[in-house]
Amino acid sequence: MSALVVQPVWQPSTVRPARRRPASTQPARRGNLLLVGPGFVPQPAPSGTASSSVVPASAARRPASVTRSRLRLTPLGRGIVAGMALVLASGLAIGVGTAAGRAVSAAPSVDDVATVTVAAGENLWTVASAASVPGADVRELVAEIAALNELGTHELRAGQQLLVPTH
Repeated sequence: MSALVVQPVWQPSTVRPARRRPASTQPARRGNLLLVGPGFVPQPAPSGTASSSVVPASAARRPASVTRSRLRLTPLGRGIVAGMALVLASGLAIGVGTAAGRAVSAAPSVDDVATVTVAAGENLWTVASAASVPGADVRELVAEIAALNELGTHELRAGQQLLVPTH
């Protein structure tokens, strides 16, 4: 099946006359650009024209007085500064919390230690060698037991309770 489409014919709308600028009472101004050829030498402007009021560029750039104004933050700027402070504070809190968590996890927990009662004639070395894994360094275990029990010396008394790490 085919369909026939009829296109409307374009017709211009009402014709308006072109707008003209009102006649000015001021004389026409000469443009700033000038077409020059080889050997062109510019002529100085007559003293009665507008170019006599031209100020040198160095004098035009120099401000008469410099006034300092206070920095004012807009509400958006205040929000950005507050947001940055919040991010910094939360990052610091996360960092401190992570460091504290590592310090706590580095210390042996209650599940990782056993309580040993010192017998007569035993010293810290014999307690550590009895609790150590075969082939492990006993010196490290002696240092761990001393640190865990806060021992100032390596002398033990019979019946003293010691916390010994179990690895």
